[in-house]
This record gives sequence, C-alpha cells and structure tokens, in this order.
Amino acid sequence: MKFKSQTQLLQKIKEIARSLRTSVNGSDLTVFLLFLCLAFFFWWSRAMSDTYELNIEYPVELTAQEGGVRVITDDAWSLKLTVSGKGSALWGEQIRIRHASPMAIPVDRFQMAGGHGSLATVLLKDTLSQIMPQSITIRNIQPDSLVFTYINEKIVMVPVVFGGTTESVNQYFADAIRFSPDSVAVGISRSNRDSALVVRTENVRVEVSADTVTQRVSLVAQNGMLLYSDEVEMTVSASQYTEKSLDVPVVGINLPEGQVLRAFPSKARLVFWVRMADFDDVRPEDFTVVVDHNDMAGIQQEKVQLKVYRQPAGVNRVRIQPATVDFLIETTVADRIPVSYLME
Repeated sequence: MKFKSQTQLLQKIKEIARSLRTSVNGSDLTVFLLFLCLAFFFWWSRAMSDTYELNIEYPVELTAQEGGVRVITDDAWSLKLTVSGKGSALWGEQIRIRHASPMAIPVDRFQMAGGHGSLATVLLKDTLSQIMPQSITIRNIQPDSLVFTYINEKIVMVPVVFGGTTESVNQYFADAIRFSPDSVAVGISRSNRDSALVVRTENVRVEVSADTVTQRVSLVAQNGMLLYSDEVEMTVSASQYTEKSLDVPVVGINLPEGQVLRAFPSKARLVFWVRMADFDDVRPEDFTVVVDHNDMAGIQQEKVQLKVYRQPAGVNRVRIQPATVDFLIETTVADRIPVSYLME
C-alpha cells in the first residue's frame, strides 16, 4: 500500500480510528498501531532532513599551568551559539554536548594586563567548527568576549595548624597535635609577602579519649590561597591527668629599686591538672606566683590580682586560690632604716 503524501496517510489513519470506535478487535488494533508507527517514522524522517536554526549553550573552561596565571573569577563559563543545520545533526549535537566535557581554552590565548584577561569569542569559531559536524554552521556567538580576573601565582609550602577544638574524655588531655604532612603546597599571589601564612584545618571537634587519636581532617582555603591538598592526617597525642594542689609563695615583680612587697596571705594555693605520670615530680618551686607592681600604677586599691608567672610543662587549667591578696610595700631610706606603709 503506497501513499502519495502524508495527507493521504493521515486520512487513512483517521478512517481506521473511526472503524475502531464501532468495532475494536485484535486485528484492527494491530493495523492501527502499524499505521501509527509508519506515520511517526515518515514525520521523523522528514523533520530530521529539514534545516533548522536554534540556540545551544556550549560549556567552556579556562586552563592554566600551576604556578602561573590563576583565574579567580567565579562565574560559570558558557557560550550561547546560534547554529543552523539538518535536524538530525542538531539533535545529535545537543545530545553530545550534554555528556561532553567543557571545551578547554588556555589562558595564553587571552589578552591580559592589570589583572584582567579578555578574548574575543569570534576567535573560537574555527575551533568550535572543527568539533561540530560539518553540516552544522555557526551563525553567531554570544557573549562577544570572555572576560576574567586573574592573579600571577606562585606555589609555596605553608604549615598546617589546628583550627578546631579538643574535648577531654575520662581525664585525657591533648599534649600535642601533629600533622602528616605538616606543610602543604598552596598557590598565592606573587605580590604576597606575608611570611606568617598558615593553612588551618576545618573547625572539627576532637574527643580525646585515649593516648593517641588519629583521623583525616579537611583543610580550609583562606586569604586568597589555592590548596593543592584537600586533607591531611592528624594525630593527637594525649595523657591522662589528675588534679593536684600546692601552696606557692607570692612574690612581687617590677617594683621600684629599694622596695619589697609583702602579701597577705603570703602564699597562694594553686589547683591544677597534671599528668598522672608526673604527679609526684611537680613541686611548689616549679611555679612562680606574682604581684605585678605595674598593675598598681595610678590605682587606689586595697587588693591586687595574683598571676601565675611560671609553671612547668605538662600542667594545665591552673586556678589560684585566692585570686587577690592584700599587700604591703616596704621601702628603705638611705641610712637603711626600713619605713613601711600600706597602699590604700
């Protein structure tokens, strides 16, 4: 059975549809579906052979060598192409673009100066034409140019520091935090002269519940850095602590020449946490508790604040009891006769 045109085919389909309304059986339904498929095939073949013009988006990305130019523009890059061609070629190209990687454009193709680069997109027409089927013609490309901001980058090694918090469990306290590697490569602007750059870990809370805690932690970029490592291994060394208290003499510092300080009481009780292994080794002479004369300058006061001026390693969370004391300053005249007065 042949049809001179799609109109005759559609008329035949309508006749079959009318017959199905009055008599629906397996034979008629099969014929109907057959003609429906044939109609779709003819329509699809004709549609794919016609020429169309449409707009498609083509993703692009900029590429640069490490330690050279680094693009710092956050915009998503894509070209809006107006193309024409046969329907079959355009349909296939749209499917390919959905699954294709963005077209890489080296930054050395751009005109760059003063931290800004630009490239006229018409210069990409030949490259795009080579990627697309020959039957597709590129009519127009938008935007007219690609513009980005960049920095001249250098790569330096920067130490890793802990940016989170530790939480003690079962009286374990962190003694040291180490990273592997302890420094990572980062990209920074060549104009950056900051010698105190660091890379911090994410704000993670670590529960210290054993002698050693090891885990992977992510790094956080900051101050315009580009990280070349995403994470490092962190090891927290810990010891179990217990509470201890000692009575330590109070002394004065920064006193004028010829003056001495008397504190009431003369000793302060220090309550602190110490490693269990060091409990018997920590003694009062390992600490210095002071009254700083500079804290009294120009202030009329009856009491003065105590400070821990020195303490041994392996001791933390030191508390002073009492926190303040009464005081007396004694001075000596030229004939070495002591004169005492109470600061009020």
